[in-house]
Amino acid sequence: MFLKSLEAQGFKSFPDKTVLTFQQGITGVVGPNGSGKSNISDAIRWVLGEQSNKQLRGEKMEDVIFNGTATRKAQGMASVTLCLDNTDRSLPCDTDEVLITRRYYRSGESEYQINRATVRLKDVNELFMDTGLGRDGYSMIGQGKISDIVSRRSDERRDMFEEAAGISRYRYRKQEAERKLKATEENLVRLRDIMAELEERVGPLANQSKKAKQFLEYAAEEKTLEIGLWLRSLERFGQRLKEQTDKMDLAQAQYEEMERNIQKLQQQSESAGNQARLLTVQMDAARRNVASMEEEATRLDGQAAVAQTTMFHNGENIARLQKEIAATTEGSTDLDRELEETRTRMAQKEAEIHNKNQLLADSAAQLEELVGQVEEIAGKIEEQNRQMARLTEELSACQLQNVTALSSVNEISHRGDAVEEAFAARGELLRQLEGEREELKKDLIRLDDTIAECENKMKGNRMLLTSGENKAAELKAKADELTLDAQSKKRRAALLEDMENSLEGFNNTVRRVSKEGANGTLSGIKGPVSRLIKVEETYATAIEVALGNAVQHIVTATEQDAKRAIAYLKKEKAGRATFLPLNTVKPREFHEKGLSDCAGYIGVADTLVECDAKYRDVLSSLLGAIVVAEDLDSAAAIGKRYGYRFRVVSLDGQVVNSGGSMTGGSFNRSAGILSRRGEIDKIKAEAAKTEAKAAACMEDYRAAVVELESRKAEMDGIRGEMTTAAEDKIRVLSEAKRVDDQIADITKTLDELTKEQTEAAARLEQLRKQAVDAEALATNLQEQLAVAAKQREQLAVQSEGLSQKREQLTAQNAT
Repeated sequence: MFLKSLEAQGFKSFPDKTVLTFQQGITGVVGPNGSGKSNISDAIRWVLGEQSNKQLRGEKMEDVIFNGTATRKAQGMASVTLCLDNTDRSLPCDTDEVLITRRYYRSGESEYQINRATVRLKDVNELFMDTGLGRDGYSMIGQGKISDIVSRRSDERRDMFEEAAGISRYRYRKQEAERKLKATEENLVRLRDIMAELEERVGPLANQSKKAKQFLEYAAEEKTLEIGLWLRSLERFGQRLKEQTDKMDLAQAQYEEMERNIQKLQQQSESAGNQARLLTVQMDAARRNVASMEEEATRLDGQAAVAQTTMFHNGENIARLQKEIAATTEGSTDLDRELEETRTRMAQKEAEIHNKNQLLADSAAQLEELVGQVEEIAGKIEEQNRQMARLTEELSACQLQNVTALSSVNEISHRGDAVEEAFAARGELLRQLEGEREELKKDLIRLDDTIAECENKMKGNRMLLTSGENKAAELKAKADELTLDAQSKKRRAALLEDMENSLEGFNNTVRRVSKEGANGTLSGIKGPVSRLIKVEETYATAIEVALGNAVQHIVTATEQDAKRAIAYLKKEKAGRATFLPLNTVKPREFHEKGLSDCAGYIGVADTLVECDAKYRDVLSSLLGAIVVAEDLDSAAAIGKRYGYRFRVVSLDGQVVNSGGSMTGGSFNRSAGILSRRGEIDKIKAEAAKTEAKAAACMEDYRAAVVELESRKAEMDGIRGEMTTAAEDKIRVLSEAKRVDDQIADITKTLDELTKEQTEAAARLEQLRKQAVDAEALATNLQEQLAVAAKQREQLAVQSEGLSQKREQLTAQNAT
């Protein structure tokens, strides 16, 4: 047995369906803190029945359900399925794989399954007893578990040692048995108390039973009297009904006369209503005309009031405007005089401003010209400074380049000698590795052919194995189904036999007489009528109804036997029974012509029943004058045709009695007394056939299992050969990769060395040329640097003179 896979969905950090597959050997789960490694062990512990929230690192069981993130909604259920290989039958299940499933919903509901079948937690715990698995098993060792085990007391470590020793199952069974024994003992105590209490009630109940029997007799007499009373009442009510009918006919005639008068009055009312409606229409028209005229008068009055208000406001506005015009005329003369004086002063000020602006413009032009000259000279000085800096940098760079070039020439010369030596060594190693690679390619081709051949064999065998497994599963399922069916039928037959042997369904009197007859206390007891006849299932209902209470009548050999039985019942106060002595009961003669021509006629009841010849007279006396028909309509037609001289029973138990009365409704046979023996034989025959089919299916299943085992052994051999070839291929591929990597490295190194030689020669020539050019350029730059320094001094003198002249103009403009 080993762990094959773990499937989790909605459990902690596994929102999606996640399947972890485990192979033979050791499987490690690696990841950073918080990545969910411990959730895998929690899932295994949880599916095995762990109930402690602390062990599952949570506060409540609902914490095992994925609670959602910012981008994913929470799940409503957590489900984990554990798949265990059971080919060695370590677990008590007749399957090669055992699936253990646990689900928990946010509503608090949970369920356990074994191989997709719902079970109890107790069943899961019992499945893993003595296997080392389970929530308390030693197969799951978490952080701190070892130290916890070591630090426990010896009696606390006993559970784990018992689990490892394989006795925990028996200890659990012992505890369970002791618990059941204790519960049984408690039940026995209660039963003894109940029996003691019931024994005290036996005496009073016997008196009550006697009173109940008297009550039944009085009730039967009361029923007879009530029936007579009801018949008399019905006759009296019939007379009253006739009188009431006559009164109703008279009232009906009066009602019809009143109905005609009402119709005349309704016609007159409708005529008056039409005239009233016409007058109402005319009145509405007159009212509308009056309302229209009133609205027009109101509108004209409103317009007149608005016109008067407008005239008043216009008069007020005219007076106000005339006053404003007079005031404006008086003030206009003073404003003209002040305006003339202001214009004269403005002309004088504008002349002064014009003169000042002219002087300012001339000074600004001169100042701007000087500023331009100063900026131009400053720009030239700056340009000279930049040029001198550039020349200085170029001079330094030329000197550095000259020194670097000379140093590189020496270094490249020494490097060339080392490259030549490395080139020769790498070439020899390259030739050796290429030979080794060719050998590895041949080995790889051979191994690929072997693996392909094994795969073809595996594919063919796998198809045959799958087909065989499906066939075996179908045979096993069919055999199990047939076995269960046969067992169910056997149980049903045994139950019916127990009922038959214990006379279940018969009254107590019949049971006691039959028992005493079987014991030999009463002689000549043949048994109840129902146990002496056989009836086909089709006629069972009709015959049982036809017999009625006679189905429990007791047949005796002689009249004396019947008298002894009656004396026994009287003496023991065991009730009453009807006895049918074979020497006194006479057959009933029944001669009705034309019955066979009636629609729905089946036959006389006694001809539809089988029995020993010695009981035929008894059967004829009970059923010889009863006819069986297909249905109630046929029975009623037959009874009517023959003047209701005899009883007719339909197949579904409806009765047309002699005299014309009918009895019927739903029928519930008393425990199947009549047809029980036939049903027992039928069920036993069916059970035997089913068992034979189940045995044949089981034989086919065993043959299929043997063939499967052979196929599996062959598959294991091919798988081993294929595994060896695959391992060799991996080794060859690893060697080939190593050789290829070395060849690639050496080839790359040789290319780099060749390229380095070429580049070194070109670089050497270039460096020598650069050294000569750098020395000439340095001499030229030194000369340009001296000329630039002299020009910068001249520009500085000119700039100082222009600055002094600009300060003078600035002071003059300020005054």
